[in-house]
Amino acid sequence: GRRIWVTMDEEGLKAVGGAAVVLFWREGIFAGECKDFKKATEMMLAGSEYCWEMLHSGPWKEVDDIWRETYAVFILKLVEYRQHAERTSSTPLDNLKLVDKALMMVPRVSRPPLHKLARAIHASLLKGLELKEEKWGSQNQTSSFVRENEITRVHLPSLFEFECIMKADKPVVITGLVQDWPAFKKWKSLAYIRKVCGFRSVPVEVGNSYLDSKWSQKIMTVNEFIDQYILSTQKIGYLAQHELFEQIPEFSRDVLIPDYCALGDSEDGSVRLNAWFGPKGTVSPLHYDPEHNLLSQVVGKKKIRLFSHKDTPYLYPHSTQMLTNTSQVDVESPDSRKFPNFKNAKELTCTLGAGETLYIPPGYWHQIRSLSESFSVSFWFGGASAPQKVAEKRVQDGPGGGQDL
Repeated sequence: GRRIWVTMDEEGLKAVGGAAVVLFWREGIFAGECKDFKKATEMMLAGSEYCWEMLHSGPWKEVDDIWRETYAVFILKLVEYRQHAERTSSTPLDNLKLVDKALMMVPRVSRPPLHKLARAIHASLLKGLELKEEKWGSQNQTSSFVRENEITRVHLPSLFEFECIMKADKPVVITGLVQDWPAFKKWKSLAYIRKVCGFRSVPVEVGNSYLDSKWSQKIMTVNEFIDQYILSTQKIGYLAQHELFEQIPEFSRDVLIPDYCALGDSEDGSVRLNAWFGPKGTVSPLHYDPEHNLLSQVVGKKKIRLFSHKDTPYLYPHSTQMLTNTSQVDVESPDSRKFPNFKNAKELTCTLGAGETLYIPPGYWHQIRSLSESFSVSFWFGGASAPQKVAEKRVQDGPGGGQDL
């Protein structure tokens, strides 16, 4: 119920054709100062909806950041006025969903007040709740590596040793890296996850993989996701490649960014963290990423199949712009008639257990299947030059590298 102090870049908005939004803002602020919270809420809702339309008016990268920043400001004031209104149909959970939607859309500079508001609402929703312990994931924390087409294993390599691993351009399983994370113990408890973010809204992929014709995405709370997809074995839903730790900073405290990420060639040393949380049976189709990747398994097990960039001519990448980094081959059941040269590709395989980390070089093809309920964290690092290096590797691999056959 506290007043939230935010400012609006009125001149900037007028410069991009947002004069109408400025009027919504002024009328809403005036109504709020007059204690007319009904009208204030209506104006802030109208302004946020206008911004939402502008955010989806063209390609995401071409939308001016001022619309993202303005959307955040409207959501902050909308929730504030809803909390002050005597009569409102909105619940605290409705308000938290709005805040989370804003956190998924706005730039980092606009997030701090949204984080603060989300924490306060989530804490209010937890009051009086008893969270019961629920078993999930593989509770066997011993090494689960399977020596099939063996991938080298190393225990906590030094920075110099890891730099040599990167230069060798081959995947390596690293042991001993995750065990010191708070997450390694805490995330075994679904009650803990519910306590930290149970009422927070996240994007969930529904279906076997993003290549499935029935694949879709929807927004739901973490509690709903756990109930429908983690504790139920009937359907596949995946919280995949989501910047959960940016959205919910409290969760990021459980994870330690490996020092190895400092060896990337980006000038700012940036590292992108993504969460991968799902039931048994989730699949990431055979694809490659343009940056160095450390995939750390915190809970559960995953089977990973890998192919060198040198095998690209045998992996039949999609020709469409959005999927050129994804193979057409179902590596678990390859169609030898449709993809006759796939048999020439040399596969590496390992089972990654809780506490283990797989280093995947830039451009290295990999397919991942979860063997149990699972929670993983990926660290992408390497910087702007990594995609260029991947392209250079394609050329070095000779005629046909990276092309459809």
